Amino acid sequence: MKKQILEIERLSAEELIDNIVERIEATIANRNFPNHEDCPPCDSRWLTTDEAMKALQISRPTLNNLRQAGKIEYMKVGRGYRYRL
Repeated sequence: MKKQILEIERLSAEELIDNIVERIEATIANRNFPNHEDCPPCDSRWLTTDEAMKALQISRPTLNNLRQAGKIEYMKVGRGYRYRL
């Protein structure tokens, strides 16, 4: 990104804030942010561990065994998991 020097002495506080906002908006407009449609969790309902255990009526160790055996679709989110049933 090209750096520019602003002469703050010649700008009022409002002008400085407007200038900063305009530059941020322009930067955001020029970026290619992924669409939420490209996000797997947005495509369908992913359940938390507790929700999956309740929906399947199984215990946590059984759910862990299904996950480790690759018999249930999951993804790791932070320190936890989300399950698509």
